Amino acid sequence: MEPEKLTLRVNGTEYGGWTSVRLNSDIDRIATSFSLSLSERWPDPRMAETGGLSIISRGISIGDTCEVSIGDTLVCTGYVDRVEKSYGAQQHQVSVSGRSKTSDLIDSAVDRDQQIRGKKLEDIARHLCAPHGIDVAVEGDTGPPLEEFHAKIGETIHGELERLCALRALLVSDGPGGGLILTRSGAGGGRTALRLGRSPILSGSAQWDGGDRFGTILVRGQQPLGGTGLRDGPAVALGEGLATDPEIRGSRVKILSARGRATVEELRRQAEQDVRTRKGRANSLSYSLAGWRHPGGGLWWKGLTVWVEDDLLGIEGEYRIRSVNLALSEQGTITDLSLTPPQAYADAGDPAPGSALALEETIL
Repeated sequence: MEPEKLTLRVNGTEYGGWTSVRLNSDIDRIATSFSLSLSERWPDPRMAETGGLSIISRGISIGDTCEVSIGDTLVCTGYVDRVEKSYGAQQHQVSVSGRSKTSDLIDSAVDRDQQIRGKKLEDIARHLCAPHGIDVAVEGDTGPPLEEFHAKIGETIHGELERLCALRALLVSDGPGGGLILTRSGAGGGRTALRLGRSPILSGSAQWDGGDRFGTILVRGQQPLGGTGLRDGPAVALGEGLATDPEIRGSRVKILSARGRATVEELRRQAEQDVRTRKGRANSLSYSLAGWRHPGGGLWWKGLTVWVEDDLLGIEGEYRIRSVNLALSEQGTITDLSLTPPQAYADAGDPAPGSALALEETIL
């Protein structure tokens, strides 16, 4: 079976024939990355200058905008970070690597303090992304406008976006067109199945880790007492929300702090969501599969919901792809998946009007 065609489009020219491919995408990261190599053997290194490898290396420069596609499916729009060219006695090689446009948000800092008031969360995100020409798409309601958000000078834009989205329990990810996506569930909108004996599984493993789970979660925050905000001075008191995980010893307690005003009910909902998230992320599956596409014909990709049946691991249930690595080598096309239960990205519901919760761990 011929490997699926992967093409890199730069400056209007498509480059294919790659002999080594590595493409990685992760729900918890905002930039898909790729690394592509092409090598051929030559009887004389000087003859390589007449071949396609030289054309590739001369036609691609760092900073170039590029698109990576598998078949007809666009998977990444970004920039070239690195170009390498080498040759030996009988071999000539070119390597090109890069990341999504959203990589600029990881590498760049906020250039000045910005106090933003009364804006919707997505409008603040668009304001922070605008200098880099990055579009922002929103999946679902982000709630009412935020009373206030302070973007701090020197902090990375990515870090400030994550802090912003934590206020409404949103995930930050990237799309194939190079834009930013704000979502609640992390779901990619598709579903498929992975069944031992019927799927091309090369290897599999499971892990259950209770090190970050607690029997009791307390979320504490300032509670309004009839005033309109923190500027009312003494018109606030400390509120507390509690949730328990019956599978973990109650003596294991974690205390979290919520920034901003919140009612006791809002604090309780946040504590319950934290319990679900920790439980989901404690259970993970890893698979290595032959090929890049699932039975439905689409690519294995982050956010995809997968029904897993695996008697050897004792697994039957619904999982979500947290990260995916597509590779091409002499062994053919391989997909490495990391899956976690949907609870890891549980949505506790839209925040109530006026609430803006972001948790910070308190060390006892």
